[in-house]
Amino acid sequence: MRSFFLLSSFLVSINLIGQAQDARYAICENCWIADSLGNHRAVMQVEMDSKVVRAVIPWRRQDQNPNEKNIVVTNAQGKRILNILRSNISREKGEIYFEPQSGKGIYYIYYLPYRLKGTRYYPIAVYQPFLETADVEWKKHTESATVPEATLVEFQSIDDFNSFYPMEVIATADEMSRLKSLNSSKPFLIFPE
Repeated sequence: MRSFFLLSSFLVSINLIGQAQDARYAICENCWIADSLGNHRAVMQVEMDSKVVRAVIPWRRQDQNPNEKNIVVTNAQGKRILNILRSNISREKGEIYFEPQSGKGIYYIYYLPYRLKGTRYYPIAVYQPFLETADVEWKKHTESATVPEATLVEFQSIDDFNSFYPMEVIATADEMSRLKSLNSSKPFLIFPE
């Protein structure tokens, strides 16, 4: 398992250095309350007024079972958006529909909210299970073929210590497959840590 992690990290590092990225990774020191929203968020730009927008987030998560974890969406002022629908959630990316109640502008998608349990000296972060909050009637808007796209501006972490970039950003299955096919004649590959 450790060798896969190292291989994945190395591949992503090479990919991030050698190719243009879809999004930047940034630190937003204490910009939100991590104990209720988690340490990571995707900053999304909505360009038009609509009842629903679709956000595809290439988050490249190292955690297992991201489809079981909660997602919280807020507007730029921190007001929580209740009408969200998750679709095609994997470790590589997440597809999320939400209602941009404030119209055009910035929205935040917190994709690893947790609650601290344990004691002050031995805290344990417990990731929240997904909580369904969307209105049944609103969900019908997500079925339209003309749902506008929200644009990923950047990924933010609450501080430098919690940043996933670059060593905790996983390689995609396509990147792993390409590496294997490019090196199929080699008995092994070495990746220094």
